Amino acid sequence: MNRISVGMLIVAVILLILKYLMLGTEKKAVIKDGAIVLKMSRIYGVIGFSGILVSIAIMTTSALGIVGIERDIKVTIGFSMFLLVMGIFLFLLSINVQVFADEDKITHYNIIRQEKEIMWEEIRRVTFNKGTQELIIEDANTKIKMHIHIVGFFSFIELMKSKIDHNLYKGAIGIIDTYKKQK
Repeated sequence: MNRISVGMLIVAVILLILKYLMLGTEKKAVIKDGAIVLKMSRIYGVIGFSGILVSIAIMTTSALGIVGIERDIKVTIGFSMFLLVMGIFLFLLSINVQVFADEDKITHYNIIRQEKEIMWEEIRRVTFNKGTQELIIEDANTKIKMHIHIVGFFSFIELMKSKIDHNLYKGAIGIIDTYKKQK
């Protein structure tokens, strides 16, 4: 296989993964104890775990001396460390990031399981960052960021629309609607 074919294959796989992630946003959120539960797509965990395994394999082959040139060893170790860090990040993202939204509040758990909570009636601003593809919900002291790839994202949007004033979220929803039309 030549380099162009490999490049095209990589691009095709990435596009398929992104399509899969956007399909997860359309899924209905899980309901548990009267609250909707949103989690990051499992594909993040699969890619992260795969990255960890590949990183370990690369480090093992380097340690066994399969890579012979000193310059190659440095590049190999650097690349495997990058894969390891990204793999751990993606794996933790898929396991730890969760959002619970009920009739009274939104509770968000980040990658290290730190909890943030915002009451619906205290929300002062809702925006959507096109660059990071995150919905940002703010009250006077707290900011919650929710990525568009979280499974059940649009279920949360519908709940949010029923809970807060239209003027708080109208700009964010306009941007999000353009993403819906693009998929």
